[in-house]
Amino acid sequence: MSSNNCLGIYFGKNAITAVAVSKHHHSFELGEIRNIDISENFLVEPDNISVLQSLKSLPGKASMVSMALDGIYYKSHPHHTEFLENKQIDQVLRYDIEDSFAVDAEEIALCYQKENTSESGCDIIVHVTNRHKLNNIIEVFENAGIDPLTIEPDINAWLHYINNCPDGNDNKSMVLLGCTDNNLFIVVTDSNGKVKLSRNIPAGQKITKAILSRELKRTFSILPEGVKPTRILWHNAGLAQAEIAEIAQELNMDQAQANHESMAVAIAAGAAMGLMGGQQQADFRADNLKPKAVIKARNFALYSLSVAVCLLLCVILLINFQKIKVHKETSDSANEVIAKVQKLVFADSKTSGSAALKRKLDKELKALMDKTSGEINVSDSESANGNLLALLNALNKLDENFNFIIEEIDINEEQIRTFRGSVLTLADYELLSNQLKESGLESIRANVDNAGIRIDFTFQLQQK
Repeated sequence: MSSNNCLGIYFGKNAITAVAVSKHHHSFELGEIRNIDISENFLVEPDNISVLQSLKSLPGKASMVSMALDGIYYKSHPHHTEFLENKQIDQVLRYDIEDSFAVDAEEIALCYQKENTSESGCDIIVHVTNRHKLNNIIEVFENAGIDPLTIEPDINAWLHYINNCPDGNDNKSMVLLGCTDNNLFIVVTDSNGKVKLSRNIPAGQKITKAILSRELKRTFSILPEGVKPTRILWHNAGLAQAEIAEIAQELNMDQAQANHESMAVAIAAGAAMGLMGGQQQADFRADNLKPKAVIKARNFALYSLSVAVCLLLCVILLINFQKIKVHKETSDSANEVIAKVQKLVFADSKTSGSAALKRKLDKELKALMDKTSGEINVSDSESANGNLLALLNALNKLDENFNFIIEEIDINEEQIRTFRGSVLTLADYELLSNQLKESGLESIRANVDNAGIRIDFTFQLQQK
């Protein structure tokens, strides 16, 4: 996804930091910065919406919003998986890490970042947050008119910032150090700037020499073979220059201070840079927490497709009417079928963008209704057209925010042989199944698979 302007937001424990970021060719420029102090009860305070709405007045006309989440809202854990492809990892990861975090897999939202791949699989860092709490954060921002397209862990956003700064890529294997109010970040990169290991350590703002030395030695002990960092690049916040210099000398490494903004600003800006730059993101919203803008676009596409299909069917009917011999006694039957198609197309219509299609369809329907006779060789119970319309009618009655994905529809004249897709929860599956039944579609066969992150379903249906 690309755009020239983005609002980056860092949602911290005690403050919200926002920065307007613009992109010029391959470089980024930071605009106005705004900090808002918040309390622990900010999400339930009555004036939180008006406070957040002030962020929308930042200059730059940002067309996108990206957010970074503070370390107090999520946990991180290293994990090895035998799979390399993202799709395969997505299917098994939620239940693989259930024991590591001692949580119910259905109560979490997760994302991950790949670090090292080999023949034996892939080393990843998994980030997990409470789905209910994250939904509360999203809801408060959405009520203020702010809809973040991505929500990343703060350490990932910080890495985006480092990678897009001149001293972040020095053709050396480096150790990157930084800290927030709650966590110490230790990231090791190779000479190409690729992350080989990252650690997010709960430590607090005051990082002593003893803590830093211990954690650096622990980091070096678990580095992949062949990775030998020679330089320490450290962010100024919370770290003392004299202590860093002493540790670097003990480890026989160079050290330099990154001439950057505060950590909060770097994280907020990095969230925007990651989204605008198309970099690999560990995005909590990818775990079935889609932004409203994405949901609306999907629903509009689905509705437009159903209208277009119905329009096509009506055109086919019109051609058939024109070719078939006229019989007076069948005119009532023709009008009955046309009225049924019209009802299906216009039922529960909420999409104003389809007005042109509906006007065109209405014109064709009226032209058909004006005919006084016609013979129809289409049976409502046996035709493929009738089966397709019955299925579309059932799907259009679902709530506009119902989260489902259609993967395959196979229809013949006798039945809907395959209706395959996925939903988010078992409750959603039951809702879909009941809606099909209430819409007159009888299940001949129904399979459900809840082994992955989503609930996969396959129906074989026929009209009652």
